[in-house]
Amino acid sequence: MEPLSVETVARRRKITDGQVRQLQERRGLTPEMLDAMPDEVLKRTLGRLQFHDLPRARHAFRRAQATDEHGQVPLHALHKALQQNRGFAERQAGNVAGVPTGPQPVRGALPPPVAGLNPDHTGWTSLGPGNIGGRIRSILIDPRNSNRLWAGSVGGGVWESLNGGASWQPVNDFLANLAVCCMAIDPSNPDTIYAGTGEGFYNTDAIQGAGVFITRDATNWSQLAGTLTPDFLDVNRIAVSANGAVVLAATSTGVFRSADPARATWTKVVSGDAAFVACHPSDPNRAVAGGRQAGAIFSIDGGQTWSASAGGPWNGRVELAYAAQNPSIVYASLDVSGGQIWRSNDGGQTFIRQNSQTASGQAAAYLGNQGWYGNAIWAGDPTNADLVLVGGVNLWRSTDGGNTLIDISTWWDPRSCHADHHRIVSDPL
Repeated sequence: MEPLSVETVARRRKITDGQVRQLQERRGLTPEMLDAMPDEVLKRTLGRLQFHDLPRARHAFRRAQATDEHGQVPLHALHKALQQNRGFAERQAGNVAGVPTGPQPVRGALPPPVAGLNPDHTGWTSLGPGNIGGRIRSILIDPRNSNRLWAGSVGGGVWESLNGGASWQPVNDFLANLAVCCMAIDPSNPDTIYAGTGEGFYNTDAIQGAGVFITRDATNWSQLAGTLTPDFLDVNRIAVSANGAVVLAATSTGVFRSADPARATWTKVVSGDAAFVACHPSDPNRAVAGGRQAGAIFSIDGGQTWSASAGGPWNGRVELAYAAQNPSIVYASLDVSGGQIWRSNDGGQTFIRQNSQTASGQAAAYLGNQGWYGNAIWAGDPTNADLVLVGGVNLWRSTDGGNTLIDISTWWDPRSCHADHHRIVSDPL
């Protein structure tokens, strides 16, 4: 079947060639997607073309709004207010309307694990939280028990499921900050979990954080005092070394490293706006990180020093993923030209661009023009390092290391998963 041309789609949908090209660029839509889109969805999507995303300008404006009469942003003002209110909240804890305090009932049987595998994109099943889930930027699965999951909501804290996602409950509604942007499990002790707060991606509904929280028994959470600084208002990603000795945090002011067991001391090892960091799954000395201007970087000494990766137009947000089958392979998803996949065969030191095309040879603009906001890549198949999933607007799958992509979700179809993808994880068992 011949691929649809821009002109053909424009004629069929009664829009201009320019509008088709704009929708391809901004919303990551192929001509085939546009041709199949319902009229009402197309109308709404066209209406959004006149509104442009200006994340950095928005961030600067909101920071200016938050400054006091001395030109300073009061540190953790919300946290202090919540502390003052905590006594009242705890006295009323038995009568807080709308806040579930225990396991919720299971509604129906667990869904079959077929999400995204159907050609018509209808194999997706929502796992919730169904009532207030909101934007999820982090998901954890207990490496000892696949039925135990944690989800971090940037507006609702950490939620836990003990039955594979059939029901959810908050782990603690009285954390000092509920803007959970990232989480990480200590591989050497899965009962130790870190949660970073603050969403540093400059979206209009981003919420300021208050450092890093920790639980050492997978139940009781506390705030790490060493992260109550302006450097930890936006914690975008956390990673723990394979032996549990080192924790790395990517924040809006740099990459930070903590090597003391109490996590009392954090040292800035990289300056600049950092969006991503990950530790090698088995070698505690190796790590990779990504920024929004500095691009991809790597470390071979446990995150103490970093070097720039070769290759890639590192001028947009960079997300990275170790290949589970062979961690010397690292994939990068770049917020460039609607989305580019790059591959490294030497642990992230040098990258080579993959084709990132559809089967018909067109560019698969999986990020659209919002890769600064939603950008995720996964290579977690333990048997196949060439199987890659990427997500931005829709989800796409590649079986040849990022050269050829096929879309596996349709954001406007209620039978498929929603748009704007931030994190892809898989069962470690």
